[in-house]
Amino acid sequence: MKTTTLVRQVVQVVREGLIPVIERMFRGAQIEEVLNDTDRSLAHSALEGARQALEAVLTQTATASPGGCKDDSARLAAYSLHTALGALRIGLWVYRDVDGRTRGELDMMQLWHGCTLSVREESAFLLAQGTAQEGREAMLMFRGSVPSESTIKRLVATDGTRMMQVWDANVPRLVQEQFGPVMSEVDMVSTSADGAMVPLRGTESTAAQLSSTEPDDTAESTSVRAYREARIITVTLYGKPDDSKERTVTLHDEQGKPHGECVGFQRPRLATLIFGEMPGLDGPKGQRAQLALAHIIGAIHTARPEAVIKGTTDGGHWPEQTIDNAIGAENRNADFYHATEHLRAGSKAAFSESELGRAWYKRWRNTLLTQDGAAEALAAEFSALAQTPGRSKAERKILQREAGYFKKRASNMNYAELLRNDMVIGSGVVEASVKRLITLRMKRTGATWAEPGGNAIIALRSLRLSGLWDVAWKIHVENEKARYAEAS
Repeated sequence: MKTTTLVRQVVQVVREGLIPVIERMFRGAQIEEVLNDTDRSLAHSALEGARQALEAVLTQTATASPGGCKDDSARLAAYSLHTALGALRIGLWVYRDVDGRTRGELDMMQLWHGCTLSVREESAFLLAQGTAQEGREAMLMFRGSVPSESTIKRLVATDGTRMMQVWDANVPRLVQEQFGPVMSEVDMVSTSADGAMVPLRGTESTAAQLSSTEPDDTAESTSVRAYREARIITVTLYGKPDDSKERTVTLHDEQGKPHGECVGFQRPRLATLIFGEMPGLDGPKGQRAQLALAHIIGAIHTARPEAVIKGTTDGGHWPEQTIDNAIGAENRNADFYHATEHLRAGSKAAFSESELGRAWYKRWRNTLLTQDGAAEALAAEFSALAQTPGRSKAERKILQREAGYFKKRASNMNYAELLRNDMVIGSGVVEASVKRLITLRMKRTGATWAEPGGNAIIALRSLRLSGLWDVAWKIHVENEKARYAEAS
């Protein structure tokens, strides 16, 4: 029997079995009689277990004010009936008609792959956290009947992709939902971009095309891994500096001992949005992420034009290009902690691991944090060290490279000024987001991803981590009901 035929039969059984029960309930039948009748009429039907599901909602309605309605406004009590198809979601609308009589109507929500929207949402949420097997085991803890692992995967292939489309098409609405309640408090916006390697599923022929300009059409189609870089952006809203919470940085005294020095005040973090995009087998992409960032920044600027907007990157080409396109290169800062890695590499090339080298590194780290124009001076220092007689070719190459790094980004390394104005100098938010969004789910042992499935999971995870799951799912349900109405 086809699934669609079986679904129609189940819906018919529900209508014939439940509508009379609800009508009797509104005519004043005792709750015990209703439950007993329900139990007998449905005990051996496709709606096995319906009595337990009905008991809660009927009890809730029966304990309301006379007539079964707490007030004159309509209200919806939703409950689930566990079936061989997963779970059938039924909405009970309780309202008063023009004559003041209490009425009740059933709303049969849409089924997909034999599952309702409630089961689909649970499947999508759980698969975004772990495997289909883990998701099914979690659902079995709370449901009597759940979809199979293969059904869960099919559900997420549909719902995850459509949630991704919700993300893409509704950025202003999602920004308003997440940022709207705190927008009046926003004083600074910090955005960042980064990448994370993801194992993609491919074939030997695909791998040959990736590694050569001459595609090898005779290569065997054996599954292989090809690591490509996913794209991640973050946008964080901060309030005004809190003068009750000092901000300190680690400096070093003349003896090289670290100590903390107050450089201003901390800002309260109000909210953060995270957006991610899968790479393709033909190489990194990032256009969706760039477009999302542009829309997010545009929505924030419209709502809060006086807020300062800054970007921080680790020095990579795509992150810098993305931030520059969204807010301008003059508003981009180089992440301080990545800068210190370049400082340390240059120190090691110039002085090896000597005590002099460690003292030189600490002195210049202090200078970057406390003196204006320090990055340009450091670039000149590296250039001078590269010309010192007796340098090896390898040491000279490293020193020239680091001189170029600081010279190119000198205007984006005004750390002393940023600290005075209580601005962000690190990209820690996006670094943490890479781990939460990509690493913990996409890099599990043995995992490989196709581009569509990976994008679906990343979309689901980014919506959850951004606090947008509920509003995005609501939009998704609206779209699904409209699509269902058009099809029928």
